[in-house]
Amino acid sequence: MLSSFGSQKITRRGMLRAGALLAGMSAIPLLQACSGQPAASTPAAAPTTAAAKPTTAAAAPTTAPTAAPTTAPTAAPTTAAAGTTPTAAAAAAATPSAAATTTTSGTLAPQPTPGNVAAISPSSVKITGKLSILQERDYNPIHNQNIHDEITAFAKQNNWDLDLSYMEAFVGGSDFYQKMAAAVASNTAPDFIFGTKDAFLLHNGNMADPVDDVVNWAKSNYGDPIKGIQLANVLDGHWYGVPFFTRTGGDFARKSWFAPANFDIEAPHNLQDFLDVAVQLSDPAKKRWIWGRTVNRSGDGESDVHQVVFGAGGRYTDESGEKVVFNSDETIAAYQWLYDLYGPNSKYAKALPPGVNGWSDTSNNQAWIAGTIGFTNNAGTLFAQAVKQTPDIAKDSFLVPTLAGPVGQKQRLASAGGATMNLMHGAKNPDAAKATMEYLLNQKIQKQIWSTSSGYACPAYAWGWDEPEVTGSTNNVDKIFQQIAYGEQFFDWMPGPAPKLWVDAIGNAVVLTETMAEILKGTDIKTAVADGHKKIQALHDQYQGK
Repeated sequence: MLSSFGSQKITRRGMLRAGALLAGMSAIPLLQACSGQPAASTPAAAPTTAAAKPTTAAAAPTTAPTAAPTTAPTAAPTTAAAGTTPTAAAAAAATPSAAATTTTSGTLAPQPTPGNVAAISPSSVKITGKLSILQERDYNPIHNQNIHDEITAFAKQNNWDLDLSYMEAFVGGSDFYQKMAAAVASNTAPDFIFGTKDAFLLHNGNMADPVDDVVNWAKSNYGDPIKGIQLANVLDGHWYGVPFFTRTGGDFARKSWFAPANFDIEAPHNLQDFLDVAVQLSDPAKKRWIWGRTVNRSGDGESDVHQVVFGAGGRYTDESGEKVVFNSDETIAAYQWLYDLYGPNSKYAKALPPGVNGWSDTSNNQAWIAGTIGFTNNAGTLFAQAVKQTPDIAKDSFLVPTLAGPVGQKQRLASAGGATMNLMHGAKNPDAAKATMEYLLNQKIQKQIWSTSSGYACPAYAWGWDEPEVTGSTNNVDKIFQQIAYGEQFFDWMPGPAPKLWVDAIGNAVVLTETMAEILKGTDIKTAVADGHKKIQALHDQYQGK
């Protein structure tokens, strides 16, 4: 059964119980979208140059199914016992070669050789009702369908009744977490969810249980997960999300579009450099608008504003992680640059596609495939989709070196996060959920995911970076992103590796794009930034600085 979590009915009593769990969390929607998790970021070192190679990819999202999960999980999860019988798919998977991968220190270390034994034998698992799973509808329908089909086949192979439903990727401004908490409180939550949902909010709302046993099994087979995923999913010494795959992302450019200006997109630049050339070469009469970036409320919009604000040197908090410092000269300068670009009297209007200030997360994907934009910031979904649907455009698309901000301190910021799998609190079928997680992590399925979504989905662990599905990506996108994934990781909005619940809540409250929206409506920039500062301070206080 396929359904949409957004349509799930939750009783008034369940919603009231959720309110106690969330303490106002409905005002803190998730920031995740085309651009990927911006959780862990670092000033980039010297940009690298993109080489050329082949990839695979996907298309834009389809219409959401309508019905919702009906199972009511009640039992607490159990711990998996190691060393049991392997799944059929895992047993059939070939042992990969012992290659090398880049570590956080920049050196090469041998990759682990994955074993073929799953920690949980599906044949020993009994299902209570239906195995209920929420799948995130990523911005890549081919990718979505591939994973959907694998889960469906695995459940059928084990004679499990399955309720596989969709949830949206970007839920900014919605009450997704409130609904999820209500489902947990009323014993109607799914057994597990997977995608890019925030482990901090799930943990804080008592919506997810630890998954250390699954992660330890995965680490024993595939090595350590990338640092960015670890920073975003280890809380109180426990893993609350099983690393699934790393999501590529960054700035993409059409190489041939910039060639007439002799502009080398693979050299170090800042955003202003690209903007100047975009104005010079855009041709509205030919439906060619180079600048494909928005500041509208969306995952992409948050990332686009984030890149400018933090590239300028703006921050949410000082080095202590306790003092809010958003209202600064650097933040104001960043918003001034954005207003000059997107405001009513923009001298850059020639480069902006019609309606760009109202774009959603699929808009730049669609425009890229249509061949009407030539520069944007996005997760690799856009690139992967091009590989499948418009190969000629994909061959002309490059992940450019990390760009510096256009004003202020002009810092270079790069981040690496990924998709995870979360076991819901009170899951009725915890062992089946964990067995499914392990199945999705087996070599054969992982390699299929990387191939289906080449240029977007990459290994989440040490193993896999030198497999042909990764090394063969078009224009070497996967391998270029590996350097970001294994670079030093820290939270750019607060200097140092110290993730905080209240800091995550800022992004989930879409403060950056809300501030921009107020400016475009006519609010003075300094006033709008000061108001944004107050919202951030309120979140700090609400979560008591945790």
